[in-house]
Amino acid sequence: MRSIWSQRMRCFPCHTPFELDESNPKHLRPIEKVAKFEDQFGQEHAQRLRLFKKSPEETLKHWIERSQRVPEGNYPLINIKEPRRSLILLKPTSKLPEKVNGIQKKASNAHPVSHMGGLKMHVDDQSYKAFFAWLEDYAKVVGGTYQSVEELPRDNWYPSKHMVIIEDAPKEWPDQVRVQLFVHAWDENRSAWEQEPIAFTQNSLTPKRRVAGALFLLRPQGAERAWRPEEETLPDGRYLLKVYVDSKQRLKSQPTAMLSESNFYGQTIVLGPWTKTFKDARKIAGNQFSR
Repeated sequence: MRSIWSQRMRCFPCHTPFELDESNPKHLRPIEKVAKFEDQFGQEHAQRLRLFKKSPEETLKHWIERSQRVPEGNYPLINIKEPRRSLILLKPTSKLPEKVNGIQKKASNAHPVSHMGGLKMHVDDQSYKAFFAWLEDYAKVVGGTYQSVEELPRDNWYPSKHMVIIEDAPKEWPDQVRVQLFVHAWDENRSAWEQEPIAFTQNSLTPKRRVAGALFLLRPQGAERAWRPEEETLPDGRYLLKVYVDSKQRLKSQPTAMLSESNFYGQTIVLGPWTKTFKDARKIAGNQFSR
């Protein structure tokens, strides 16, 4: 739940009331937006939108309670029987409700789902994968699939603000193909690349032949973080970027899967500092990858 809650700002400001700060000039417009919504749709509806609480524990408790009180025909926030049909996943990947005679209809929590905030997350991107993986794991916990603490999945995904963009993707990559990118650190003691990746992202190829994603930093079980503990930031250094292309569409039926060596396309080495904005994202040309 920690990794999901840490991405709550993708749902700012409508679903994150505790993040609004009246003393922050940048929050004045979002505060006005929330107030306008409350005036238009009423306080009761506005309360239902307040999905993220002050902590992961409070948020999960709220989601569970909401999922136990669902109007007939609507999807629950957490769908234990069909995690893919959880409202917490369907909403941010849905578009605005349609307009009738110039008037926008209310957002729908039933099929077809619509979202008053519009598209906030793309199917196949790194956040979708994280949400989906958590929903599947939660359903397994509730369903008794895991019989011991040792069987529980590792909580080792840490969202970062490091952006990576592959530009001018190779011509042989199919349109809209799903791509996974793994980052490996250099081990000075061994003078070799670490076998386990230190970061990961995924997304699908856009019509402009680009793949963009924010990195999730990874920590092997029982190991110290290789990045600064006070913030999810990769230190400056030398890194190996390995790219895997889902040509056989495995991720379509298994969204939480990690691609294997049979999907390996190529790799490249990058040096220097990591930035934290999309504007200054680390950009890599498709022809830089070699086998």
